[in-house]
Amino acid sequence: MQSELDRTGSGRLKALGITAHLSWALVLASFLLSPRPALVGRIPETALLAAALGLLSIPYFRWVAYLCRPGGPPIRSRMTMLIFTITVVFGGGEYLFRSNAHKRDRIGRYHPFLQNRIERNDAALHTNSLGFRADEITKEKPEGTLRIFVMGGSTVFCGSATFEQSHCHRLQEKLRARFPEREIEVINAGVPWYTSQHSLINYLFNIRDFEPDIVILWHGINDLYHSFSPPKLGFGEYERDYSQYHGAVGRAIFSHFGPPTRATTGIETIDRLILAVERLPVATPKPVEIEQFASLDAFRKNLVAISERMALDGVQLVLCTQANLLRHDLEPEARESLWFAERFCVEDGVYPDFPSMVDGLASFNDVTREVAGECGVPLIDLEQSIEKSTENFLDECHYTAKGNGRVATALTQALLTSGVLTLE
Repeated sequence: MQSELDRTGSGRLKALGITAHLSWALVLASFLLSPRPALVGRIPETALLAAALGLLSIPYFRWVAYLCRPGGPPIRSRMTMLIFTITVVFGGGEYLFRSNAHKRDRIGRYHPFLQNRIERNDAALHTNSLGFRADEITKEKPEGTLRIFVMGGSTVFCGSATFEQSHCHRLQEKLRARFPEREIEVINAGVPWYTSQHSLINYLFNIRDFEPDIVILWHGINDLYHSFSPPKLGFGEYERDYSQYHGAVGRAIFSHFGPPTRATTGIETIDRLILAVERLPVATPKPVEIEQFASLDAFRKNLVAISERMALDGVQLVLCTQANLLRHDLEPEARESLWFAERFCVEDGVYPDFPSMVDGLASFNDVTREVAGECGVPLIDLEQSIEKSTENFLDECHYTAKGNGRVATALTQALLTSGVLTLE
């Protein structure tokens, strides 16, 4: 008696093979086009997926050959087994990655006004229950305690350094050693991605409640790149309130909703296909000369507002320039470590060239110096104090262990010689 496949002929056999491969492709596409991808777009998981596909390819095609062989199980059973296997393998993998995604993103707590804030009680980063990278403190300042907050972006937070190596902790140790009879707290309130505008909001609605005596603050590089609206991080033209730049939450916004101009068809599958096309890489962006950074005026306005507000609160503000590696005669090897312009400043296929970034960040530091003078605020010129070398910097502005130590030393010396510290 002839088998079922013998009776249906080679046409049915080919159709079965095509259907099997289409099922495989559809399962992969469903994850590629997912509005919340866990595997695709993440380098470690994508590499793992590629390795898994390589290992599965041989047994998979043998499995297809087994299902399609003459005399095998009925076609309906074969298709059921095939689809079930694919769904379990990839569906299970995607579920496991998604269910553990929050464990991989240590810095990413969403905030409706500040976009992101630091994860609390993170042992690896040494963050406390209040979200500061510091030892535990009470909201009410203990009597006789000198409380110093350091505010800024990732160059204040120092996530690439251990807590013991970070400049804020070292500053606290130096001040406590210099004044052992006084209780001194140095609290790291830096947050990656933060600009001067973030710090203004953060001070008004958070930091001032902790009764700081001194606030040390520096910004520059993050405000600089907010002059742009790069794909996946921003949308639309520059806005003076930086509202075009989604920054830390950009990926989450576009992954779930897509860019605001995306056509809404009402059909989820087509919407996902449109979103997938928009995610395709464009031509390699090119460096160009930038004469003026649009956010420079907003940066000045924010620093003035911070200075005025803290003066009203009786808080001693200390402004610092942004220490950085950028200089026109930087060695070619050192330039290989630079990446801010190509990641954060790409707009319409171009980004600021190296000389523009050097001059641009210098102009933001000049504004910091000017505002300090105009508002009568003490200035610590970290840019002039920290040598521009790879011994001190990992990239444009993040510090090495030695760089952190030199920042702490520069801060300590400036505080002691400027008369800012009142320890009587």
